[in-house]
Amino acid sequence: MFTLSCPSLRKAIFDTMTLSRALLSTSPTLASPNTFHQFVKARYMEIKQKNPSLKTAELMRKVGEEYRKLTDAERVQFKLSEPTPDLIKRHSEKRKRLMYAHRHGMPRRPSFSGMNIFIREKLCDLKGQPIRKVSARFKEAVEEWKKLSSTEKADYTKKAQDVKDVYERELVAWASEHDVRFTKNLNLLTSRFYQHRGNQKRTGTKPSDAIHSASSQRPAEKQPSL
Repeated sequence: MFTLSCPSLRKAIFDTMTLSRALLSTSPTLASPNTFHQFVKARYMEIKQKNPSLKTAELMRKVGEEYRKLTDAERVQFKLSEPTPDLIKRHSEKRKRLMYAHRHGMPRRPSFSGMNIFIREKLCDLKGQPIRKVSARFKEAVEEWKKLSSTEKADYTKKAQDVKDVYERELVAWASEHDVRFTKNLNLLTSRFYQHRGNQKRTGTKPSDAIHSASSQRPAEKQPSL
C-alpha cells in the first residue's frame, strides 16, 4: 500500500496548487494541467474579490466549475498562453540553481502560514501511514482549524512569524558564510551564489580562501597613539 513519509507529506499538504488540483482531480475534463493552470491564474483573483468570504478550497471548486463549462475553442485561448520553451528553460535554470544552493546548505523556506503550522502539528505523527488515513486526518485538521477562536489562530500566526524570523536569520548567516551579498529575493540570491561558486571553480579558489582574501584586503585599523 502506498504511504507518505513526513517530508513528502509536508510538500503535498502545503503546496496550495497541489491541494487545489487534488480537490478537482475527480473531473475527467481536467486533461491539460497547463491549460487549467493558466485558467486559474486568469480567474482566481477575480472570483476571490467577488467572494471574499470563501476559503481557498471553495474558490478552487468555483474555478473548476467554470473551467468545465468552457468550450473547446475557449480552452484553446488559454492553451495559447501556456509556457513557451524559453520560459520552461528559464524555470528549469532557476530550479537548478535553487537545488544547487540547497545542496550547499542554504536553508529551505518553511511555511509561514498559521494554518499550515497547525495542520503540520496534527499530521506529522502519520509518517509511514496509508495515504487514505493521511487524507482523512487532513480533512479533520482543516475542520478543527475552522473552529478555533481568533485568539487561538493568532497563537499559530505568531508561531509562523517566529519560524519566518528564524529562517531569515539562517539565510543571512548562510549568505555571509559563502561570501554572497544577501537579498530576500531567492532567485537573485541563488543566482549570485551559483555565479560565485562558478568563479571560484574557474580560479581554483576555495570558499574559505575567498573569505580570508576579502578579510586581508580590509584596511588595517590605526593603533591609538600613546
